[in-house]
Amino acid sequence: LIVNRRSVSLEMDAESLDQLVTTILIETRCHLPSNMGKIELKIHPNERQLSLESSVEDVVESRSNLGPCGGFVRTYRFLCDYFELPIREDIAWQIDAVYRGREKRSLEMRDFAHLPTSDFLPLIASLCFNGYFTEFDCNQTKLTSESQDWLQIVLRKSRKLISLSLESTGLKGDGSFAKLFHNAAANKDLSIEQLNLSHNSLEDKGVCSVAQFLEQSKSPLKTLRLDKISCSGKGVSVLSRSLLESKDIKYSLRELSLSENNIGSDGILDLGKFLAKSAISEVDLSNVG
Repeated sequence: LIVNRRSVSLEMDAESLDQLVTTILIETRCHLPSNMGKIELKIHPNERQLSLESSVEDVVESRSNLGPCGGFVRTYRFLCDYFELPIREDIAWQIDAVYRGREKRSLEMRDFAHLPTSDFLPLIASLCFNGYFTEFDCNQTKLTSESQDWLQIVLRKSRKLISLSLESTGLKGDGSFAKLFHNAAANKDLSIEQLNLSHNSLEDKGVCSVAQFLEQSKSPLKTLRLDKISCSGKGVSVLSRSLLESKDIKYSLRELSLSENNIGSDGILDLGKFLAKSAISEVDLSNVG
């Protein structure tokens, strides 16, 4: 077995080994239902693997009723065990009783702002393995470095996420931020429609990371909010050229907000070139230098 990238040797008879493998298959498929988090097991010979996988299908099917919100709480409990964190029953209740009645499938971290930041980890990680929520709203909630690491994995794996809002989360335009959007760019199945990174100290370096993602992305982006991110005309020029180069976003983008950034005349000039060829209907340039 390979556990946490380490090889573990076990001595047991064939029947016990089959029972172990069957249990792993059943539990992972039931608790991590999305293909985003599919666990791969390699068993030799291949015929034996096919036989074991076939034997668990009926069990998985019998437990296919995932419960409220696509079994998100089931995934959350599973990952609490992985992180060696206590299961917060108030989180489980909030998801099962409150979120199930919401039309919008948005996981909003402000609902859990009273909790220690360590309790955010299994919630964010659950987005990797459960595709129920299509929107992630972390506004006004600080993201720890470990939470950012898991958000990188979410962006690399997600096929369902259409809205990402990280306003006032303490992000900086450093290497960790660049990795976020490097992972997003590598995910060809990611279809972000709304992106909000306002009120973070991204500066020009962070804007360049976003620009690179947008130029490579096939996402049908409709709304982009970059208010008060400490960028200059240099960053806006790079962003404008990337938006112009993106054939998809050039015509899908409807709202662009860059207020409270000192973008200067050069930034305005390049932005104007993009706006002239875009389909944007709303632009916020209030309080720009």
